Amino acid sequence: MRRTLAPISVFAAIVVEGIGGVALLGAVGLVETAFQVVDLTSIDLHFQESDGPERATRAYAVLMTAGLVLSGLWIGETDDGTSGRARDRNSKTSK
Repeated sequence: MRRTLAPISVFAAIVVEGIGGVALLGAVGLVETAFQVVDLTSIDLHFQESDGPERATRAYAVLMTAGLVLSGLWIGETDDGTSGRARDRNSKTSK
């Protein structure tokens, strides 16, 4: 569990900072920002109706999405130390 704590913490930090950053740049609420993070095309729709730093907001959202993908890969590749033991236990019982 200790090995997975760092990548999970990084993922959570990117989510919190990403939502906060897009909310500040786009001047929208947190719920709308969370949706914009999931669906990046909604950023374009938001800026069709209002003025603001559209390019900076889109760039920030794309960088945040890349960070989420990379930290998600890090989480998936992190071995918590139990997979080898489970594999050994299964191989002993199958013989």
